[in-house]
Amino acid sequence: MTPLLEPLDVRFTASLPGECRDALGKLVFEHPLQGRMRLSILDNIHAHGAPRIAGDAVLRVEVEKIPTAQNLFVLTETEGRVRLLGFALYTRAGEHLDILFLAVRHAYTDGGRLARFGLTYRLMAELKRIAHHVKGVAGVRLRYRKGQALILPV
Repeated sequence: MTPLLEPLDVRFTASLPGECRDALGKLVFEHPLQGRMRLSILDNIHAHGAPRIAGDAVLRVEVEKIPTAQNLFVLTETEGRVRLLGFALYTRAGEHLDILFLAVRHAYTDGGRLARFGLTYRLMAELKRIAHHVKGVAGVRLRYRKGQALILPV
């Protein structure tokens, strides 16, 4: 059962304004929960290459081994100021959209003080919505180091 989520005005986009470079760097490279996911992150880096931030006026996250990987950013805007809340880097792999990297601001994680907004669930739901519009894609897949991958069918 999907949890009931409080309203939070967010938008999803494939690119990020350059003003968010510092926030993106912190999210990608300095997330407080990275230690918990260290081995999975290292597996992803070995398989796909290390993530890097590309662009100036418009930002994206890239990996060397999959130059066609797509970005999905979660943003909110208050008083004309854009705030980055999360992102996913994903690619098509056969009949799935494979999530290569995924992160939300620490406060919005399941244990964070703003967990009630369900940001990770919203990000996954948006990826599922995107997958639904791609011919031949049956679901979104998130691989874990141990155990089977989480697959969200479309």
